Amino acid sequence: MANGLEKRAFQRLHVPIEVIAEIATAEQPPRGPTGVQIQSRDISKAGICIETKSIEIAGFNLLSGPPSARENRVRLKIELIPEEPPFVAIGEVRWYDVVRDATECMYQVGIEFLEIKDNGKEQLAKFLKSHKTGDGFFHKLFKKSALHRIKAKDS
Repeated sequence: MANGLEKRAFQRLHVPIEVIAEIATAEQPPRGPTGVQIQSRDISKAGICIETKSIEIAGFNLLSGPPSARENRVRLKIELIPEEPPFVAIGEVRWYDVVRDATECMYQVGIEFLEIKDNGKEQLAKFLKSHKTGDGFFHKLFKKSALHRIKAKDS
C-alpha cells in the first residue's frame, strides 16, 4: 500500500491454527465426510487466511469464479479452544497471493466468513480476546502519548 497503513476492518491475529477445509459448491453442501487439513496464517472476526501448497480440494479449485463471486464456498472446521469442539464456518475466497521461495510455491488464500455455525462466534471472540496483544499502532501511540503527559506533569 502506498502509505504503509493496512485498511482492514478487523485486526488480524497472526497465529497458526489447524483447519479442516471442504468445498461446498453453490448447488450442494460438502460431499465428503472429511476434508483437507490446512494451516492458517492469521484469523480475525471476519475471516481467515490459510496457507496451502495446492488450491484444489477434492477436485475443486478454490479460486474458481470471478473475485468476490466465487462459485465454490469453503466449509471450515476450526479448533481454537482444545476443550471445546471445533466450530464450523462457511466462507468465500476473497483474495489470494502466491508466495515463492527457493524451494516451493505456497498460496495464501483469504476467506471471508459468511456464516458461523452454533456457538462459533462466541468461541472466536473468546479466542481473539485471549490472544490479543497490546502492540498495535494505536495502542503504542496512546501509550507514548500517555507517557509524555506523565513526564510533562512531573516536570
